[in-house]
Amino acid sequence: MHWMRALLTISLLAGPVAAQTPDSGAFIVRLGNDTLVLERYVRTGDRVRAEALVRSPATVLRRYELRLNQQGGIRRFEAVDLTPGNHTITRREQLIVVGDTAVQLVSQGDSTVERRFALPADALPFLNLVQWPNDLVAKRVGRALADSVVIPYLTGGNTTRFVVKRISADTLTIRHPLRGVTRVHVDGANRIQHMDQSATTLKLAVERTPWLPLDELARSFAARDAAQPRRELSPRGETESVVDGAHIVVDYGRPMKRGRAIFGKVVPFGQLWRTGANTATQFRTDRDLVIAGRTLPAGQYSIFSIPQAREWTIIINRETNQAGTAHKGEHDVMRVPARVGSLAQVVEQFTILVTDEARGGALRFRWDTTEAVLPFTVR
Repeated sequence: MHWMRALLTISLLAGPVAAQTPDSGAFIVRLGNDTLVLERYVRTGDRVRAEALVRSPATVLRRYELRLNQQGGIRRFEAVDLTPGNHTITRREQLIVVGDTAVQLVSQGDSTVERRFALPADALPFLNLVQWPNDLVAKRVGRALADSVVIPYLTGGNTTRFVVKRISADTLTIRHPLRGVTRVHVDGANRIQHMDQSATTLKLAVERTPWLPLDELARSFAARDAAQPRRELSPRGETESVVDGAHIVVDYGRPMKRGRAIFGKVVPFGQLWRTGANTATQFRTDRDLVIAGRTLPAGQYSIFSIPQAREWTIIINRETNQAGTAHKGEHDVMRVPARVGSLAQVVEQFTILVTDEARGGALRFRWDTTEAVLPFTVR
């Protein structure tokens, strides 16, 4: 198979994407009022060339080339990350499929990793935050006879099967098995016009837009990043406090408001929430605590919640370090109520505090203009 590796090292990419054509598209991807991705693609026969300006956390220009097989899936694929301005390559991914076997090379710095794995003939690449492959999916579903189609997406070295359903002539849904359901509005040619990902863990909004001048925009965003570096979308935070001799630590993801209405919208009422972002919120105490009349033994736990307008249910779970979408009810230690109040000022970034109170302490969950308070005492 040495010939395959040699073939992989031959780059498919040949500079910026050409001007817009009838079989092309451009999209803006937003999280609240923050623009995360600007992208464009052109398809010519079995060849798709695309570019995306991704601003998470720093600005990077990504170029893609996809060669399709007869089933409309990956025959060859290449993606490179470039530094805006000087176009220095910082990462390259190449993949070629022979039969049902994919060979992938990922090069970054002086390191190159080779992987081999089975890949269905109709698989398409899944690109985190970047949306242009979904336009190919919408057109594939438009040509299908069935109202429900399973699309294998290549996610790293694995295949994840998404279920795509036609709800009406102009509406599709795409179900990610872990992230949730995206609602898609298409035109008469099955081209995506809008994507609503508010019911997913990403909470993105995607809109088709006229052709974008990405090189010019890349320079502009890179200059902004140099003046004020961007942060991760939901960085980890840690709060640590000593209350009546108990050493308490909370480690959690900290999403931003970004101009959005949070509770009842971004965080729906009555639904389980990871109480932060990404990995489940972690809670550690070295002393027994009494919460709502029940004893929580010293140890490490995860915290989930079910927010409501007037009261939250705080769920303390004995499993730790799991994904925030991987709650297992059989491991719940307790479910206890937390009172809800309003804050005088908006809290832009989700915050958990451990405060020392007149009697014991409290966990305080603050975001937007809402605060949920869970009192406790130390045994």
